[in-house]
Amino acid sequence: MMGALSHDLRTPLSLIKLRTEALPSSEEKTKLLSSISEMESIVSATLGLARQAFDLEDRQDIDLGALIQAICDDASDIGYDVTAMPLSGKIIIHGQPVALRRALSNLIDNGLRYGHRVRVFLERIDGRISVRIKDDGPGIPSEEIERVFEPFYRCDRSRSDNTEGTGLGLSLAKTIIENHGGTVELHNQTPSGLTVTVTLPC
Repeated sequence: MMGALSHDLRTPLSLIKLRTEALPSSEEKTKLLSSISEMESIVSATLGLARQAFDLEDRQDIDLGALIQAICDDASDIGYDVTAMPLSGKIIIHGQPVALRRALSNLIDNGLRYGHRVRVFLERIDGRISVRIKDDGPGIPSEEIERVFEPFYRCDRSRSDNTEGTGLGLSLAKTIIENHGGTVELHNQTPSGLTVTVTLPC
């Protein structure tokens, strides 16, 4: 139902945007276009979440280290301080490459948005694959750690003054990781920062 509603909203939103763009330039027009763009982002993110819930993408072998390195390289190329820590040997996982890239990108982007500097560690621990994403931000209040995985929930007041985003990034990432038999956990660091730990089956 969520996916169908989001899909049906696309056409009227496009019409509203076209009609708004035809209006004379004004502060009110700028505000309206900003609101429409935010709604379009929410619609796109909701559609992505709905599609992922049905687990439609074919699975294949993925070089997880290469995937993480590509995500970090893309972010670094546009000026972000993000590094994939060195890895000895390949770690291969059987999964959905596009979905996993989306999930890990969302988690890394979240760290960059609030923590500004991110380091990503990939290793095998006790027969499982562990991806740790560490940022240098203020962390998340302990009582809100579980709530941040709820769709549309944002605790921006505790992480920064940045209010961009739809509040679906972590929810989508968690859905994708769980569809791969994995888990996502958040841990505050001392004295500051947040570590996101993704655990996946080999």
